[in-house]
Order: sequence, then structure tokens, then C-alpha cells
Amino acid sequence: MMRWVSTALALLWLPIRRFFRDGGSQYAGNVAFFTLLSLFPFLIFLSTLAASLENTQAATQFIEYMLETLPPIAAGAVEPIVRELAPQKLGFFLIFSLVVIIWSSANAIEALRAGLNRVYKVSQTRSFIFRRVQGFMFVVIAAVAILIAMNLLVLAPVILSYVPLAEALREQIEPLISIGRYGAAPLILLITNIFLYRFLPNVDHGWQHVVPGAVLSLVIWLVLVQAFSIYVRNFGDYSVIYGSLGGVIVLLLFLYMSAGAFLLGAEFNVVLRERLAQNEG
Repeated sequence: MMRWVSTALALLWLPIRRFFRDGGSQYAGNVAFFTLLSLFPFLIFLSTLAASLENTQAATQFIEYMLETLPPIAAGAVEPIVRELAPQKLGFFLIFSLVVIIWSSANAIEALRAGLNRVYKVSQTRSFIFRRVQGFMFVVIAAVAILIAMNLLVLAPVILSYVPLAEALREQIEPLISIGRYGAAPLILLITNIFLYRFLPNVDHGWQHVVPGAVLSLVIWLVLVQAFSIYVRNFGDYSVIYGSLGGVIVLLLFLYMSAGAFLLGAEFNVVLRERLAQNEG
């Protein structure tokens, strides 16, 4: 029993120690900065893609979920800008502009890649073109996946209304759909983390080596979101120090903690893989 407890504690403590030893806080700051710069270009691309598909409701739904996830003061700083994003249908010049937008959004992907390579102690041997094309594809796939997920959430109640079900069964299913609406963001984040852990670092590893850290990073992120929201709401009045930039600073801190949780999950994957290798040996 004591051996099991000590192993569990080691699996929790070693990733934290490795995180600070590998400069995780600096890499998290780098990721947070580039994510902030990439956030609005990505939302512009998402809105334009939705408008071209005659599906602006899905993009609006995602933005609503995103604003609900952020701490109130950060959401207040972001919301006016997001509301002004005018979705336009694709044209020649707009396509050219979107290529530039997606390219800049991929900077956040490159920051994550650098952090993960540091976690796995590997150097970057992939070509610049390969990395940029991969980042480009990640941005496009993420946008399409978000639109599909939001459409499923919007259409689920409509589809359910046309399906002949017993009233008792319908009453049981409807609450599950409501729960799914609030669970969409964590599920999207979990799947995104799994794919980023799997393909970004310059390491050849299987899905079984990335899922545990993705789950842990999601749990850490959910706890941090709640704790940070409570702190900002009750104790942290950043507008006193930063004035009108208070909301932006809170958003940057939120992204910093999110990036830290992501890198900590990667450290957990490395520690777990090493422990399993030792046990097998």
C-alpha cells in the first residue's frame, strides 16, 4: 500500500519538478503571448469560414462558449472586439488575407511545439516548410471541428423533436443534451490536446503515451479556471493597477496558466512512460 502511495506521489511530483527544471514557466509565457496574438486572427478565420458555409450560427455559438469560459473581466475585454468581427464570404482577396491570418495563427502552434520539444529533450529536425504546413493544417482542422461540434449542439434538440420517442425517454435524453452543451468545450480541448501531444513534438510515440497527460492537463485546466475566476472575482482587481488594460492582462494570465497546464500534462506523459519502461525492464 505504501509503495503504491509513494509511486502515485512521485508521478504527481516529478512532472512539477521537471516542469520548472525545463523552463516550463518561460515556455508557457511564450505560448500565452503568441496565443493572444493568434486568437483574433483565428476567430476571424472561423467566422469567415462559417459565413462561406452559410452557417454563422455555429461560429457565434462557439464564441459564446468561449466568453463563458473566460474569467468575467477577461471576457469583458475580449467581447467588444469579438462582436465587431464581421464574417464575410470568401473572395479572391479575402482568401489571400485568410492565408496570412492562418499563417499568423500558426505561430501559437510553433510556440507549443518548442515547449513540447523541450519537455521531450529533442531538437527540431523537421523542415520549416513542414512545420508551417502542419501548423496551417492544425488551424484549419480546429476551425472545421469547432463548427461541426457547434452544429451538433445546435441541431441535437431539433433532431430530437422529430424522433418518435416515448415521453419518459425524451425527458431522460433532454438533460443529457443540456449537459453536452456545457461539456463541449472540455471535450474539444481534450481531443485537441491529444492530437497536439501526438503530432507536434519531434518524437515518435503512440496514442497510449499521450492520452494520460491530455486527461491530466484537462483536469488541471478545469481546476485552474474555477480557482482563477474565484480569485479575480473576489480579490484581484487588475483594473486598479493596469487601468483599461486590466482585462487584457487577466486574459494573458489565463492563457499563461492554460499553457502551463498543457506543458505539465506533457511532462506527466514523459514521467509515466519512463516509469513504465523501468517496470518492464
